Amino acid sequence: MAKRSSSKRRRSGKRAAPPIGQIARKSLQKVPVAAVIWGAVLLVYLAVLYWQVPDAVSAWLQRPLGLISAVLATVVYACATRPADPQDDLVTRVRRGQHLDFGKQLREERRGHHGRAVNLPLLGETTLRAIGGAIVFVVVAAWWFTPLAPVAVAERAIGDLSEPLTREITSLVLVCPDGRLPIAQPPVRPPEARRLAKLIPDSADSYTLALKAIAEGRYDEAQYLLAKAMAEGEGAPILIQVARAQAELYADRPAEAAVWYGNALGAKPNDPGLLCQTAAAWIHAGSPAKAQALLAQALRLARDGGEGAKLDLAVCLHLQAALYQLTGVRLDRAEEYNKQAQKLFAEQLGEGDPREAASLNNQSVLFALRGSFPGARSLNNWATDIWRRHDEKGPGVAVGLANRAMRQYLQGQYVEARQTCDAALVIRRNTADVRGAVVAMSETSSATVALALGAYAETTPAEMKSLVTALETTLGARHPSVAVAMNTVGESYKAESLYALAQTYHAQAVEILRESLGPRHAYLVPTLAALAEARLLLGRYDDAEKNCLEALGIAEKSLATDDPNVARCLELQARVRLAQGKPDEARPLLEKALAMEVASLGEAHPRVAETLGYLGSIEPDRRTSRTGIERYEKAIAIDEAAFGEQCRDHPSVARLLVGLARLHVQRGQYADAEPHLRRAMEIGNATLVPFHPALAETLEAEAEVLRHLDPPDAKKADRLDARAKEIRQQHAEENRREEG
Repeated sequence: MAKRSSSKRRRSGKRAAPPIGQIARKSLQKVPVAAVIWGAVLLVYLAVLYWQVPDAVSAWLQRPLGLISAVLATVVYACATRPADPQDDLVTRVRRGQHLDFGKQLREERRGHHGRAVNLPLLGETTLRAIGGAIVFVVVAAWWFTPLAPVAVAERAIGDLSEPLTREITSLVLVCPDGRLPIAQPPVRPPEARRLAKLIPDSADSYTLALKAIAEGRYDEAQYLLAKAMAEGEGAPILIQVARAQAELYADRPAEAAVWYGNALGAKPNDPGLLCQTAAAWIHAGSPAKAQALLAQALRLARDGGEGAKLDLAVCLHLQAALYQLTGVRLDRAEEYNKQAQKLFAEQLGEGDPREAASLNNQSVLFALRGSFPGARSLNNWATDIWRRHDEKGPGVAVGLANRAMRQYLQGQYVEARQTCDAALVIRRNTADVRGAVVAMSETSSATVALALGAYAETTPAEMKSLVTALETTLGARHPSVAVAMNTVGESYKAESLYALAQTYHAQAVEILRESLGPRHAYLVPTLAALAEARLLLGRYDDAEKNCLEALGIAEKSLATDDPNVARCLELQARVRLAQGKPDEARPLLEKALAMEVASLGEAHPRVAETLGYLGSIEPDRRTSRTGIERYEKAIAIDEAAFGEQCRDHPSVARLLVGLARLHVQRGQYADAEPHLRRAMEIGNATLVPFHPALAETLEAEAEVLRHLDPPDAKKADRLDARAKEIRQQHAEENRREEG
């Protein structure tokens, strides 16, 4: 029966079902080898991720790991679904003895292959296999954004936002907007604080959101949030008061900030860090006496605090050194404290910390004001390099560049100073409030250099007054920085020969400095000299002499004997003597000033050229006029080198050319005088206002030459004299009108 039954099955054409193992083997035989290999690679990769990589990593690492897994899965899919070549498959079947209708089979395989193509909108014709690969990639990539991913994204820890805000306030830096008066630059929102602020979610508490608003420059909103935090009892009241003070300080309202700091000190009067912040606020508010009392207390507490208070001690020493420099007293102690602070910062924070850079910067300012330019350059470069390593275009780099520009200005390197000023101003406009005090100070520096280069069209009094307004609005009308800006306004009026207005602004600057820094402050010397020059140009010789004597009296007690500012006062005294017709009294003063300037500034400084020019003008006879000519020629060469190729036609050069021409006239060398006067007139017409007395002086000298030519041209000479007289009358009227 069994045999018959088997026989029936064979006859009916039915086969018995193959075992499961056989089916599996046949299925595996159909899987391409490449798919197996890449599948193994994917499994190993996932195993490494699960057991060797931390459960959570930063997003910048987690995203590439997910991308790699998606690519591997897509490669496995592509290998597994790769269609076999129909022709190769039929050859294999022939070898295995599977005789079929080969042509029919080949046609069916090709037809099936082409039948898998589809048309999609926008993409055009594609295949189901390609669509499947895209789906695999997207699904695996999306898997990495779910909680089931092998590696998750670690939550980014949000640092304490108050720390960088506080560090910026206590890392007080000094700048010299005009190269002469050091000013405490208001704090600038640090880049680190702005980066941390972006991580704070909008769901944070009011206190944290207030710190975020401060870091992002939304100070009014910060005040509202802090008031809300105080009302709702969020956080300690002292922290809210400190944050409110910081908001006021970053908003250029230092006096208000000092009041809020005072409230916080009422609850914690013996905290050195809080005392230092409060002292910094009073420094910015222009109240050095109040700052000094707080720093003395902070220093005592920090010194008694032992090893744990070393960083507080470094901050105290840094601020105390800055205060000494600002007040112009105990400058030797300022240098000592700067060095101690640098050492402590390096020990506590490691070398190259921005706070060390702040101390180095302040010491470089001290050296520059003393005329120790090599030391100033070295310290400035060191500080700027540290700041640049932390942020290539950060506010610290702008401070370093600004002080480098003012050192170059003091050294007479006006072209280089202008380029450096421009670089600093670009950074400050990108990192600070464009309407704030920091940018106004930087623009004051640029104006100072532009005036030195004779770029008067860029430094009109109206533009300079806007800087005064900006500083008065932010820091107060009696802040020392306002005096610096007023001096710049005065110099711009001098450039327009409006000496009465120049005198007014210089006099106001003197009053502000006397009130804020004291009547015997060293930095009064250059401001008094500027006032003396304005009064000299107005013909108020006695008043100019009085200002010179006052400046010299201060300089004798506070400046070195060969300080360039002392030489400036001596030169102004000599100019008063020359204006009074006393050349014999002027000569020794000019010679002494020249020796001091050469010793402190070098022989190639424009100040040396100016003094040489005045010395050359007091060679009255033919026997000594050759010496005067040589001095004028040397002075002209110095100015042309200092002002650069683009600024060779400078008003100072024109003044020297007129003086040189007059000496040629004294020697009867009229042909030699004429080209100098012609060039001087071209410079004057291009750079000076039409009623400038220098133009009248040039016309009068040219008229004198015309009268001595062979043949003389008396008519043209008379016309030139008449034009010169008109210019002088117009100049007098303009000054009377402005003075009235």
